[in-house]
Amino acid sequence: MPQFFADRVEVTTTSTGTGNLTLGAAVAGRRGLDAAGYVHNDRFAYRVSTEDGAAWEIGMGTLTKSGSTWTLARSLVLSSSAGGTTKANFAAGTKTVAGVAPAALMVAVGVEFSFVPPRISTVSHGIAIGSNAVSSGGVAVGVNTEAALHGVAIGGGAKAQAQRSVALGSSALVTAQRAVACPDAQSSAEHAFAFPGARAEKSSVTAQGFAGAGNYINWVGGAYSGDGWDGEIKDGNGEGLRFPSAAGVALVDIDILASSATHVYAARISAVARYGASLVIDGSPAVTVVRDTTGGEASAALSGSGSDGLTITVSSGELGQELQWSARVGAVIAAS
Repeated sequence: MPQFFADRVEVTTTSTGTGNLTLGAAVAGRRGLDAAGYVHNDRFAYRVSTEDGAAWEIGMGTLTKSGSTWTLARSLVLSSSAGGTTKANFAAGTKTVAGVAPAALMVAVGVEFSFVPPRISTVSHGIAIGSNAVSSGGVAVGVNTEAALHGVAIGGGAKAQAQRSVALGSSALVTAQRAVACPDAQSSAEHAFAFPGARAEKSSVTAQGFAGAGNYINWVGGAYSGDGWDGEIKDGNGEGLRFPSAAGVALVDIDILASSATHVYAARISAVARYGASLVIDGSPAVTVVRDTTGGEASAALSGSGSDGLTITVSSGELGQELQWSARVGAVIAAS
C-alpha cells in the first residue's frame, strides 16, 4: 500500500456524513486519479472542502477502485473544521477532494524554539540546513553543525572540521582529514574511525569503548619480506600502530599471517605494552605458531617505536623467496 503524491489532483464528491467518499470527475483545470497515475489501494493525503470552505478536513486515506469508480476511505484525520482529529460531518452538496502534502506530515530538520530558517549556503557550494548550521563547502545538517570543505556533519552538534571528514550523530567531532566519528566520539587523526563514545587519536585506528576510561583499538597492516632482509608491518599511511597521547597500558593481541606460492606462516602474539614517554613491551610476548611450512625460517618480533608506536618486524630468514605478510591487531587500552 504505497503512499503516492501527484500535483494538481482535485475531484468532486457529493458524499455526506463521516463515512467513505465516492469520488467523481476532475475539477476544471485539474487532474483526476487515473490521469495522475493512482492505482487501487494507494494511500492518499487529502483535503476535502465544501465550496464555501465552511466545512473541511485534511487527512490520510486509502483509495479503492471498483470498475471506473473511485472511493476514498478517511483513515486518519489530521485536522478538520469539526475540531482536532474529529471527522467533519458533511452535509448534502458538492465538495472537492484534492491531493495535498499536509503540514503535519512534513519534517523540519534542526529546528529549535529559537528558530533560524534552514538555508543553503552560498560558500563553495556548501549546504547548511538547521539552526546555526555552518558549511564551508560541505554538508551540515542539524542544530549547531559544522562542515568543512567536502566534509559531512549530520546530527545536533556534529562537527566535521577537517576536509573530507565525516561526523555522524550528536556531538560527533572530527578534526583530521578523511576521518570518521560516530555520536559522542572524537577522531583526531587521518583515516581514523571512532565508534560511539570513543576516541581515535592515531592514524588508521578504529576505536570503540569509553572515551574517558579506555578503548578497544583495531588496526590492520601489511608488509613484504624477502631472502635475507626483514620488513615492518605498516598501515596504508606507512605507519605502525600508534597509541593515544596520554600514558597508559595496552593488552595487545596480534594475528599474523605470511604466505607465498609454496609456504605459509601463521602465528598469534600477545603482549602487554606501556606507552607514554616511550613505548615498552612489559615482559616477554607470548607467541603461538599456528602453522609454519618455512622450516623455521619465518619469524615475527615486537618492539617499541618512539613514544607511542608499536613495531611489528617480520622476516623470511634465508627462505629464498618473498613472503607477503598481513596482521590484525586488537588492543585493549587503559590510562595509567
